[in-house]
Amino acid sequence: MPSKFRRMMQHPALAIDFGTANTRIYNSSDGKTVERPSSLGLVTGTVENITDEYFQYINNKIAIKPLRCGVIVDLENATLLVKPFIRKTGKYLFAPITLTCAPTGTTEKERDSLRRALMNAGASQVPIIPEIWAAANGAGIDVTLSAAQCVVDIGAGVTDLAVFRDGRIIHCDSIRLACNDLQRAVRSTVMSKYRFQIFDFSGIDIVKRKEVRRCITKKDIGQSIEPVLQKIMAMIERSLKRLPEKLYCELLESEIILTGLGACLEGMDRLIAYRTNMQVRVSSDPLHSVINGAIQTLNFWNGKKRWWENMTWPRLACW
Repeated sequence: MPSKFRRMMQHPALAIDFGTANTRIYNSSDGKTVERPSSLGLVTGTVENITDEYFQYINNKIAIKPLRCGVIVDLENATLLVKPFIRKTGKYLFAPITLTCAPTGTTEKERDSLRRALMNAGASQVPIIPEIWAAANGAGIDVTLSAAQCVVDIGAGVTDLAVFRDGRIIHCDSIRLACNDLQRAVRSTVMSKYRFQIFDFSGIDIVKRKEVRRCITKKDIGQSIEPVLQKIMAMIERSLKRLPEKLYCELLESEIILTGLGACLEGMDRLIAYRTNMQVRVSSDPLHSVINGAIQTLNFWNGKKRWWENMTWPRLACW
């Protein structure tokens, strides 16, 4: 009984990577991480009486997505998304402290929405750290080094860039374009060229109203994603060129670490290397760099008295 009582009296702690595409949640009490899409099914009733195959297909694919470009746009459904996971800590007397991440370019209001969603779901305290900071730690980078290091995180909704030195972010930039925009560009091109709606590698012809097969060429894909890639590359190039000359030269002797979903795209590292004239290395587990870094941060602080009060949004240097 005494040991059970002590466990009940503990403050449970969670780490959450609340991503545009997927949400990953780590529970310190059991050391397990769960992952699920950042979407909720939309129940609109029966479709048995709908004879149009296209509309049946569309109806089955509709889902509510409470995050867009890395920030919450639907507070109520964002709360519903994470509430089941936070409720699992109900065996404790205290509500869980929930560490989470946000892109560096988020506003205070956007971070407040994130905090409110998690507290509405049952969290007691919600410390927020920069997503790129978590990505750097999760990629195995020692951010306390005196030598400058650069990380680019290309997620589903946001591309973040940060330069680290002496345990702090000394420069950062972001653009709300990433892998979801690349996917939308491909879908848009395919729709306009073939009148074909892509769904999980199969599709419905929007004119014939039935399932069909098409051969989508590399050229089609390349042409469709090029405008989005150009904007992402322009942000990275612009951000690096804004650095003081001494710091920029220092980075030229180092390498850019690439994390996130975009790091899994074939040739992305080579494209960034070509455009920046720097070496680029993909982290060993790019999809989980953010949650791994959040777990490291949580485990470092967990157990320290009122540790969440030490978590503040960094003041970024302006060049």
